[in-house]
Amino acid sequence: MWTGPDPAGTRYTTSSTRPNVTVRADSLGNPNVASPDQYGWYDVRAFAAPALGRFGTAGPGVAVGPGIRLMHNSLAKEFPIRERARVRFEILASNSLNHPNWADRR
Repeated sequence: MWTGPDPAGTRYTTSSTRPNVTVRADSLGNPNVASPDQYGWYDVRAFAAPALGRFGTAGPGVAVGPGIRLMHNSLAKEFPIRERARVRFEILASNSLNHPNWADRR
């Protein structure tokens, strides 16, 4: 997303100052890099601000972000007490491997 003056002219205002809106940028090429790392997941030179009077061409999801490594575990055991009664012991673990999972910024 790109934030700045309204290039498409779709926001009506009686003020002489153009409103600031968020629109899509123009896509100039493939933003995905061959070997992403923590310093860069996409090429910022693949995007530009749209020209006045038009909307941007970049669609959602054109840049691929970091993957997610997540493991949830559970262990459960049921013990019968009577014919219609049972006791259940359960252990749950979220993100068992404790990997950091970075969110994509939108």
